[in-house]
Amino acid sequence: MRFFFLTTLLSLLAFPIQASEKPNYVRESYGLLRSDIQGAFPKGMWKGQRRSEAQFLLSAMPANGTDRTLQQMKRAFLLSHADTSLLKNDAKKEKHQDIFVLRLRKLMELGLYNEAFKLYTSLVNEAESSDLAELGLLLVLDKKGLSTTCLDVKVLSSSFEGTQFWNNINAICDRELGMPATEFDNSTILESLYNDKDFYLPAQYSERLLTFTPLERHMVFKKQRINYDGLEKSDITALHPQVTRFFLNDPNFPESLQKALKTQAHKQNIHTQERESEALDDDFKIKDVGQKDLEKALTYKLHKNEAIPEEWITRLYALAVDSPQNYVYIQFFSLLDLTSKKYEVPEDKWDSGISYFTEKSAENLKYLKTALDKPVKFSNNPASVYEKRLVLAENGQFQLPIETEQDFWSGWQKDAEVQKYIGLSFLLALHSDPNETEEPSDQTLKVMSSLTTVGLIEKAHLLARQYLARKMGNKEGE
Repeated sequence: MRFFFLTTLLSLLAFPIQASEKPNYVRESYGLLRSDIQGAFPKGMWKGQRRSEAQFLLSAMPANGTDRTLQQMKRAFLLSHADTSLLKNDAKKEKHQDIFVLRLRKLMELGLYNEAFKLYTSLVNEAESSDLAELGLLLVLDKKGLSTTCLDVKVLSSSFEGTQFWNNINAICDRELGMPATEFDNSTILESLYNDKDFYLPAQYSERLLTFTPLERHMVFKKQRINYDGLEKSDITALHPQVTRFFLNDPNFPESLQKALKTQAHKQNIHTQERESEALDDDFKIKDVGQKDLEKALTYKLHKNEAIPEEWITRLYALAVDSPQNYVYIQFFSLLDLTSKKYEVPEDKWDSGISYFTEKSAENLKYLKTALDKPVKFSNNPASVYEKRLVLAENGQFQLPIETEQDFWSGWQKDAEVQKYIGLSFLLALHSDPNETEEPSDQTLKVMSSLTTVGLIEKAHLLARQYLARKMGNKEGE
């Protein structure tokens, strides 16, 4: 199948590319997910929020992470159909960034190239900006290879030439197509790939890949210039999602490390093979089940987001004599609204249950309980999350709007209480406050607490259920 670029050649040549007076709301709003069943965020999640903040926070959205549920949540956010015309257009024309482009870039950073390709090709018939065309070519390079990409480059380059990307992609394609070669534009990586046959990047230093331009990064893998001789299993747990995805697709990746790589990819929501919990047998009888089997069954329920039947709670109490951790489970099931009635575990029972876990795990569970104990309607202190905007602005890349109204923060709280600020609230919740000294080291718990604080209770509970599932029968919880 020929890529869409060639089909739009005439229109591209006939009409020069010009900046639009206003954002392309149709394109920016488009998403592959549109319903709650698919996990989509609300269509109106940008209502009333500042475009300048949305642009910045999308660009700064943390891509790295090994909590599969949280990574799935980021994916759903980026793929959701959401009306960007509801944003307050406070950004000057020259400061406009295409939110569709920002979403595509972040999907690629998450290692979700298939989703990015599908989103792009299902909507874009004409690359009307250089940024959009560049991303399209990178996606074609990833999906189709160099030959197809270079055919598209020769069609498009006359409309978008002049930048470092276009200079370098043209120089690459000149060499690939056997044409007179132009010089590379300020890229020692590309020069080494084509001029130094001994150039290889050691896989154990894969963090260097993140300092390359996207084009350089793709070409290192297309030219198979990764040396895996020094790579160890311990290195794989530190891989960034985008690097994990490249390693997964590299035919030269060592077979001996495939299992560890797939485990990392699963945690990062990249690997397609799901780890399903073992389903319950048809003859499962709760009154006869032992502790280990009950924990397995509860794990299954949590992964499926199913309620915990009352007779299961009764069984947990019965087994708690020898397995006091059950008191902890019961308290969390109640806090997560997974039980038909509320349970309040006495403090002495809670203490005996929490002592089952390691010190670090116990501290995390205590923090989780405190976060879930917040009022469901809304926190009394939303500024604890929203003030992260000030911290994020300290790097100089983002200038907060000047506000003189005395009710600025109360206005934020009022809007957030009715969840009008879902978009920015979610993006802010993903960030840690470096000035906060009492937060746990576990990033998932930080995010979950922030989601609860700004009223995104359902998202917080989803994270908490999966977090608790990892604790079932596991003192460490991982």
